[in-house]
Amino acid sequence: MNMHTLKLIIKITTNILLACYPLIIFISFRNGYINLAVLFLIMIFILRLFTQPGIFSQLRWFAKIVPCLGLFLVSASLLFTKYQLLLYYPVIVNIAFLIIFSYSLQYPPTIIERFARIQNPDLSEKAIQYTNNVTRCWCLFFIVNGCIALITCLVGNIELWTLYNGGISYLLIALLMGGEWLIRKKYQH
Repeated sequence: MNMHTLKLIIKITTNILLACYPLIIFISFRNGYINLAVLFLIMIFILRLFTQPGIFSQLRWFAKIVPCLGLFLVSASLLFTKYQLLLYYPVIVNIAFLIIFSYSLQYPPTIIERFARIQNPDLSEKAIQYTNNVTRCWCLFFIVNGCIALITCLVGNIELWTLYNGGISYLLIALLMGGEWLIRKKYQH
C-alpha cells in the first residue's frame, strides 16, 4: 500500500468518524467513557489535520483550521474537565463554514462557484450570479443551523443535542443540497 492510498483511507475514515461525532459523544456520555472518547477524538482530529490538504489551494488554511478548532475544543474539555465543551463542536463548525462562505462572497470567486468550475470552467455571468445566490443561501443555513446547535448546547439535554446535531442537521443539509440540485437542473434547462 502506497502513501497516497493510506492517506485516502485515513481521510475517508476520519470523515466518517467526524460525521459520527454526535453519536460518539452521546455514547460516551451515556456509558461513562468520556475520557476514552476525548482521547479518540484527539487522535481523529490530528489524523484529519495531516490528511486534509484542502480542495482549493487558496482554501488550504481553512481545511486545517476546522480540525485545529476541534482539537482545541476537545483538548480544552480534557484539560479543564469541562466535557460540556464537546457539545459546542457543531456550533464551531457552522461558524467556520459561515466565515469561509461569507469571505468568498466578499472576495470572489465564491466557494460554490469554485465547485461549479470543476465541472464547467467557463461559467456565464448568469451562472456566476446563481452560484453567488447559492453561497448566500448556505450562509443563511449556517447561521440558522449554528443557532439551533447552540440552543441544543445551552438546553443541556444530550438526547436533544444528539438528535439535532447527529440527525436533523444532516437531514437539513441533504435537503438543501438536494433542493439546490433540483433547482440547478431546472435552471440549466
